[in-house]
Amino acid sequence: MISTRELTEKEFLDTMSGGMKNVTDTAERLTDIWAYASQSGVHEVFGHYYSNPP
Repeated sequence: MISTRELTEKEFLDTMSGGMKNVTDTAERLTDIWAYASQSGVHEVFGHYYSNPP
């Protein structure tokens, strides 16, 4: 059994970062993962969803 307890206000606030960061300033180029995914069998698992979108 897992024991839990409520965080104090200080403990809760300590989980927050100093502020938001604009990640678009440091974003890298997107990587096409499908060459790897097609070799790993992921297409067999999820292929139906990509060829027949809802």
